[in-house]
Amino acid sequence: MDFGKLEKQQVASPPLIAIYGGPGIGKTAFGIGTDSTNDFKVGKNDHLLINVDFRGADRLECNRATDLINKSITAIDDLKMIFKGLAEQKHTMKWITFDDLTTIEEIFVREVCEEHNVDDLKKIEYGRGYELARVKWHLFFNMIKQLQEEKSIGVILIGHTKVDMQKDPMTESYSRHDLQLDKRSKEIIKKSVDLIGFAHRKTATKQVEGAFGKKETVAIGKSERVVTFAPDREGFESKDRFNLPEEIALDWSIFEVELNKSMSKKNTKETKEVK
Repeated sequence: MDFGKLEKQQVASPPLIAIYGGPGIGKTAFGIGTDSTNDFKVGKNDHLLINVDFRGADRLECNRATDLINKSITAIDDLKMIFKGLAEQKHTMKWITFDDLTTIEEIFVREVCEEHNVDDLKKIEYGRGYELARVKWHLFFNMIKQLQEEKSIGVILIGHTKVDMQKDPMTESYSRHDLQLDKRSKEIIKKSVDLIGFAHRKTATKQVEGAFGKKETVAIGKSERVVTFAPDREGFESKDRFNLPEEIALDWSIFEVELNKSMSKKNTKETKEVK
C-alpha cells in the first residue's frame, strides 16, 4: 500500500434529487423530463416514472414502471422487481422518478404493521414500529445505491409539502415548508439525497402609492413556476451539493443545462497529488 501515489479526485456519481411542493405545481411533469416546448405534458424517452401514486400522473404521456410489471405498486417487493429489471436489462433510461414519497412511506408503514399483526405502528412494543419503518427506508436507498453502481441513472423523488413550526433556540419561532413525512423518514431522506428543491410559484411585485400616501405591494405580470435549491433558507427546507443557481425555472430542459454545467465543472477539475 503506497500512500505516496494517492490522488485527490472527484467521484462522478449520478444525482439523487428530492423535489417537493404544493399540489398541481408540476413536480411530476418535471420529473419525467417535460419542458415548456411540449406544454409540460410529454415526458422524455429516457425518463421512467415509477408511479406509486396515480393521482395526476395519468394525464401525462410518459414511460411508466407499472406498464412493465403489469400491476400497481403496493409493496416493497414491487420496487425490488423494478430495480432488478433496471439493473439487469438493457435500456436507455437515464432518469427514474418516484411519485411520491408520502405513498412510499404509507407502503412501508403498512408492511411493518402487517408483519406484526397490528393496525398502528404505535402498538408495536417498546416503540420499535418507527425504527422498523426506518429499516424499510434504508433498504430503499440501498437499492438506489446498488442500481446507480450498476447503471448511471439519476433518481428523482417527488414529495408533498406541509408547513411546520420551527422552534430555534437562537431565534424566534417561524413557519417553514417541509416534506410531508414522519420526522424519522425526513431525517433519512435529507441525509441521503444530493439536492432538495422546493417547487413553488414566484410572482414579480412592485410597490405603488396607495391610499393616504401608504406604500402597497402589487403583483406585476404572471407568476412563474420555479424550484429553489438554495440552502439555509428559513421559509423552506432545501439542499444543494452541486452548487446550482439558487433558483431555476421548473422546466426540465433549463434544469438539465444547469446540472450538466455543474457536473462538468466537478469532473474537469484538475487532479491534485496529495503531498
